Amino acid sequence: MAAAKGRSLPIPTKWFAIPDLFRAERPQKGRLREHRQWNVDILGVAGPEADAEVIAVAVAALRGLGLGPTDIRVRISHRGAAASMLAALGVANDRMSDAFNLIDRREKLPPEVFAEQAAELGLDETDITRLEEMSCTRITADQSPATIAEQHGLPADSVDELEMLSTELDRRGLLPFCDWDLGIVRGLAYYTGTVWEIHDAAGAFRALAGGGRYDHLVELFGGPSIPACGFGMGDVVLGLLLADRGLIGGDETLLPRPDVFVLSSGIDEAEAMLVPLSTALRDIGLHVRHTWKASRNIGKQFKEASNCHARLAVVLGDEVGDGAAVVKDLDAGAQFDVPLRDLSTWIMRRLAGGANSA
Repeated sequence: MAAAKGRSLPIPTKWFAIPDLFRAERPQKGRLREHRQWNVDILGVAGPEADAEVIAVAVAALRGLGLGPTDIRVRISHRGAAASMLAALGVANDRMSDAFNLIDRREKLPPEVFAEQAAELGLDETDITRLEEMSCTRITADQSPATIAEQHGLPADSVDELEMLSTELDRRGLLPFCDWDLGIVRGLAYYTGTVWEIHDAAGAFRALAGGGRYDHLVELFGGPSIPACGFGMGDVVLGLLLADRGLIGGDETLLPRPDVFVLSSGIDEAEAMLVPLSTALRDIGLHVRHTWKASRNIGKQFKEASNCHARLAVVLGDEVGDGAAVVKDLDAGAQFDVPLRDLSTWIMRRLAGGANSA
C-alpha cells in the first residue's frame, strides 16, 4: 500500500495490521504452519525517535499482559555495528549476508555446526572463537552502547545510532527492559539499521517479536524512498510465555463467556418463549445462548451452560404459567424466582452487582 500510495501518505504514517500468516515448513514448538501476527510500522521518520516509539508500543502491550523487565528483554543491535564486527574478523563484503544468517541462527545450531559454517566464511579457529564471543556479548542498556564497541575494538562511530536510540529509550523509561546485543542481526536482507528482538528473560522460548529499520523496503516495491521501521509479534510464542507465567489459562478461558444461558423444560409455553426471550436479552446487549440439541433434559442443559461458563441460567419451566422464571447464578450457586416482566432488569442488575445483588 505504501508503494502504491507513494507521497500521498501523511508523514508520519503509523499503522498496524493483524493478519493470519502461513509457513511452508515443519511445525515445531513456538512455530506453527499458521499463526496470527501483530504488525506495527512507522513510515516517514528517519530518526531514532521512531525506532524508540515502535519498541515502546511493543513493550506497552506486553506490560499490559502482566510481563515486566524480569520476564522479557528487548535485545537491540545495529546492522552497521554488526557489519563492522564481522569485517574486523575478516569476513568479506560479499559474504556479509551469509555471516548475518549464521549469527541469526547461532542459538539454534550445535556448536560444531556453527564452527563448521563459520569456517566456510574464511574464519580460522581464533576468529571463530571471537565471533562466538562477540555474537553472545550482551550488556544491559543502562550502560552505553560504546561499551560493546570498546570491548571488541570496533570504531566508536559504529554505535552512534545506538547511542542516539539509547537517549530516546531513556526518555520513554524503557532502558530497564533493554539490552545491547550485537548478536541480534535479523536474517532478512532488507534491514538497514537498528534491529531488535524481544525474548523471554530465561531464554526458554523463541523470540516473541522482532523488527527494526528498513529504509529502502518501500522503494524496493516500486514506491518512493521512505524511511521506515516496525515489528511483528506472533501469537504462538506469546501464548506459551503467558501460560508459563500463569497469566493465561487453558483454551476455555479464552472463549467469550455468555452472560445468560436460557433453558427450556420442553413444555409448550417454555418452547414458545425460548427464542423471543433470547432475542430480547440480546437486544439489550447481553451474550445469550441456548441449546441446539433436540433433548430438553434440564440436567444436560445445565451441564452445557456450565461447560461454556455462562454466568446465569434462566430456566423456563412450569413457572412460566405463573409469569415467572427460575434464574440460577452459576458462579454463586444461588437460585431465584423472578417475574418475567422484571427479568431483563433483574438480570442486568445481577450482572452489574454480582452475588450481592438480587
